[in-house]
Amino acid sequence: GVIHELYFKGIYNRAMAFLKDIPGRPVILDLGANIGLFSLMAAATHAKAEIHAYEPGPPNYRLFEINCLANPALEKRIHLNKEAIGGETTRAEWIFSDQNPAGSGFYTKDGERYQVQIRAFADVINALPGEIALAKIDIEGTEYDLLANTSAETWRRIQAISLEVHGDPSKKSSPGEFLRKMSGFGFKIEEENVINYFLHR
Repeated sequence: GVIHELYFKGIYNRAMAFLKDIPGRPVILDLGANIGLFSLMAAATHAKAEIHAYEPGPPNYRLFEINCLANPALEKRIHLNKEAIGGETTRAEWIFSDQNPAGSGFYTKDGERYQVQIRAFADVINALPGEIALAKIDIEGTEYDLLANTSAETWRRIQAISLEVHGDPSKKSSPGEFLRKMSGFGFKIEEENVINYFLHR
């Protein structure tokens, strides 16, 4: 399913077109990296890009490692972290769904459960030098936690975002409200399909 989305539906075509024209050594974030296909696409698209990928789920992480080993020319520019990204640094239960592996996460109802490390989004951004050229955020509802706990100043260090917006698990907000707040941080928003958006400055 992940391969179909990326290579046949082309949900990251806009992000890759943006990345291709960035000069220098752009820094890329892959949040909710799954089995690593976005990271590998980014590394293949830009020969000098440095990708920092975050994937907490052991089943996905193992496949990401295998995919990196199968692509040694790209692997050296991909920095894989076995962590989730959230609004605050903590630990929590992450659930792997056999029926929908791409939808695994903290709000999945059924599946194998793992205790994983969550790292605060702001801490990740602040640990990196300069601007973030592109961030891919597909974290199955945890994006609302990022929004609630990350300052406008931190968001402004990111030039573009490939974003999947889900329903708010807490029912306190909505995808529309999420996008309105991102617009307030200075992002222009392009809709790519039902829940995928490309945000840029």
